[in-house]
Amino acid sequence: CGTAETKPFEPDRGNARGGKMMNINQNLANLRTQRPVVLNITNSVAMDFSANALLALGASPIMSADIREIPELVNITSAVVINMGTISPEWSTLAETAAMAARKSGRPLVFDPVGSGATSLRTGFAREFAKRYAPEVIRGNLTEILSIFEDGAKTRGVDAGPVDAASLPAATSSADQPQNRVISYSVQ
Repeated sequence: CGTAETKPFEPDRGNARGGKMMNINQNLANLRTQRPVVLNITNSVAMDFSANALLALGASPIMSADIREIPELVNITSAVVINMGTISPEWSTLAETAAMAARKSGRPLVFDPVGSGATSLRTGFAREFAKRYAPEVIRGNLTEILSIFEDGAKTRGVDAGPVDAASLPAATSSADQPQNRVISYSVQ
């Protein structure tokens, strides 16, 4: 019995007359019908929350911290989510292996650069990861995201530090960034 390969979840982009709310409702209905499997490379703090949020939306989460199964898991998932919560040499290798497999298989990649801007290790990893793997979605607070795209943004752990929210569009629109990136942030 072999493993069946799945396709990435395709959102309904709708049309201009349909409005955003219609697209959100239709996408949620599609998500619940398709029940996509989402691979999560996350930390123990976020693991339970991430799994329950995906289940509530209608997706099917799977978590892994074992590099040996990553290529096989990516082939049965519709998306890969990488959360940088507890960075270590082993985690970095795991995250990069998952990102390479996602890029090779055409799976969407979501990256949460937890704490980027707090230390040079986190900031350096987040910048290189975003540049090398071009995630479709980067989600984080404002200073985490700004720390990836410009020097000087500092994070206080997972809390956003003092920044001007108006600087986000300019920081993320540099010519070397992919055009399909969606960036989510919260100002705390």
